[in-house]
Amino acid sequence: MTATEETEPLIPTTSISSVSKAQRITYHTVSFEDDERDGLHARNSENSFDLRPISNLSATDFNNDSFGNNITYTWSDVNVYYAVKNDKIWDRLMFRTRKSVVQKHILKNVSGVAYPGELLVIMGASGAGKTTLLNALTFRSPRGLSASGLMAANGQRISSGVLTSRMAYVQQDDLFVGTLTVTEHLMFQAALRMDRQIPRNQRIKRVNEVINEVV
Repeated sequence: MTATEETEPLIPTTSISSVSKAQRITYHTVSFEDDERDGLHARNSENSFDLRPISNLSATDFNNDSFGNNITYTWSDVNVYYAVKNDKIWDRLMFRTRKSVVQKHILKNVSGVAYPGELLVIMGASGAGKTTLLNALTFRSPRGLSASGLMAANGQRISSGVLTSRMAYVQQDDLFVGTLTVTEHLMFQAALRMDRQIPRNQRIKRVNEVINEVV
C-alpha cells in the first residue's frame, strides 16, 4: 500500500442522479426532515437524498420491481444501551434496597454503509460489539438491550418487517445438523415454510433452484 492509498477515504463520495442508479453513496449523505434533526447529527451534502417516514414505506413498496435488486443499506447514529442493575451481590445477600437500573452505553453513534455486490467485513476484538451491531441493524436486539438509530435501504427508512422481506441474517451459532446434507436441510426448511398445498415435486424443484443460485 502506497502513502497515497493510505490517505484515500475508505468510502469515497460520488454523485448520484437517482436512488435506483446509485452505485456509490456515503452514509453521511442522508438528509433529515426538520422534525428528525433533534438528537441526530445533521450533515449537509449536495448529494443528499430524502428519507421517507417508516409509516409511508410498506413491504409492498420495498418489493416493488422499480425498487430494484441492488440494495444499499445505510445506518446512522446507532446507539445501543444495556440495562444493568446497579447493585452488588453483598447488598442482595443482606436484603438491602436494590439500587436503580443503570443504562450502560455499549455502542456510541455508529454509522456505516453496505453496498450491493460487495463483501463487508466488520473486524474487532472479542466483546467489541460486532454481534451487537449486527443485531441492532437487523432489529434483533435481545431482551435487556435497547437500540436507536436511523436505518435506510436505498434512502428509504425501513422497519423490521420490511427488512426481513428482502434480507436474511445468519447468526454465529451453528443451527445446522451435522449429519444432514445441504439438500436435506433445505428440504426440511421447505417443509416448514412453504404452503402445505404445494406438492412435493414443486418443493424439490424450488430447493434445486436455490442450490443452483448459490453455486
